[in-house]
Amino acid sequence: MLQIHLITQGKTEAVHPHPAIQAEHSTVMCSHSNNHWSNHDLQCKWMKKGWDLKVAEYVKDGLELVLAQAATYIYFLDCWPVNLTKEFRQWVRDNCPGIILLFVPANATGRYQVNDTHCHGPMKAFYRAVAYAWYTRKVMRYRQQVLTGDLLQTEYLAKMQGLMSMPLLRNQCLRWLALAAKSLSLKDARE
Repeated sequence: MLQIHLITQGKTEAVHPHPAIQAEHSTVMCSHSNNHWSNHDLQCKWMKKGWDLKVAEYVKDGLELVLAQAATYIYFLDCWPVNLTKEFRQWVRDNCPGIILLFVPANATGRYQVNDTHCHGPMKAFYRAVAYAWYTRKVMRYRQQVLTGDLLQTEYLAKMQGLMSMPLLRNQCLRWLALAAKSLSLKDARE
């Protein structure tokens, strides 16, 4: 299971994708922080959501809740300072029993961390391709309408500006991330 944590910069949930879009893509956890980086609270919420999703998956597959909660889950994390604190590690022990935290050495994640080598790279490539294709289709369609006279140049500019609006981009980013994760999961299932 691939669990994604989308962190946007901002002070309120207004910077999140629309709640209906979030509901469609429940394996993506949307959060915000002042600098778009994870902190202790966000990391704890992400770990708890991942643990809850995994337990629910095991229960759905017929395992008793008590056994699913007692199962062992291994999380590979990088040496981001928030991951290394005693407070975080103790929180995981107290709230997500069965999770074993393994840390990839600093400056080695690009080579040894499975998330970086087999997940982030392919996922980013897919995400870029989907985003580029979406923009290209929109721009070409609007441009064609200008050339045929169905759309005025000023309307074209307004539509282009609308494509760059933050609410639309936040929603599209979540959709693209979910598509990228799904493509990676399908690829793993085939291999």
